[in-house]
Amino acid sequence: MPIPVPKTRPQPDFAAVKTAPGFSRLRRLQASLLIGTLALVGALGLASPAVAAPASPTVTITAPASVTAGEAVPVTLHLTGVSDTFALQATLAADPTLLRYTESSVSGPEGGFTSATPSATGIDIVHTRLGGSPALNGEITLTLSFTATGSGTTALALTALSLVDGAGAETAGTSLPQTTIRVIAAAEPTGSPSPSASADPGSSPSPSASATPGSPSSAAPISSASASPTAGAGSTGGLPGTGATIGLSLLGALVALGAGLVLLRSRKAARR
Repeated sequence: MPIPVPKTRPQPDFAAVKTAPGFSRLRRLQASLLIGTLALVGALGLASPAVAAPASPTVTITAPASVTAGEAVPVTLHLTGVSDTFALQATLAADPTLLRYTESSVSGPEGGFTSATPSATGIDIVHTRLGGSPALNGEITLTLSFTATGSGTTALALTALSLVDGAGAETAGTSLPQTTIRVIAAAEPTGSPSPSASADPGSSPSPSASATPGSPSSAAPISSASASPTAGAGSTGGLPGTGATIGLSLLGALVALGAGLVLLRSRKAARR
């Protein structure tokens, strides 16, 4: 005898299942497990810090606004906001015809090696920590010097900056600063009297030509025929004294001549 087969399967009563006491407890358990899993995942995510690159430091350049050709030009690079830095590289650019780098003038933080090398793009500055020296945090100061040459105005600009941390991650500097320096030409020597135009002892008036009364050197000797006509009246060797002497000599000569004539006539009379 064949077994009768129902044409449709009986459907479960879901409304009855949902209202059963065990179903509500199961749903609460599932919800609790889901909430706990989400909380655990969130806690694990917060416990694992994200690895982010250090923030770019703030950099300033300090240099004189104007200098005279031939003078030293001190320059300071100051970095703030530095974190876990074991090495850095910077490029400082300026017109080499106005600012010439002074060899071996660069200096950096203690516990490291600092160098500066002129290149086609400027002055390449490198600082690295040595041995067990700790990483740099907070601030870094680099100093170097130039010599002013020629005349004109040049920009002194930090064109590149890179910092390397302990893990080898590199951070490029942003908002790189620059300043302007004016180089003034050295003053030309002022025109001073040439040696030939200065007072020369040999060009001063001769003592014999001096008109100072009573000066022994201003009186010419009596026997000199070139006595200065500007000699003082009180001079012992002036023209009045010379004239008196000549007059006396002439008078004496006339007297002697007269006496000779008288003697000659007396002799002629005696002979007659």
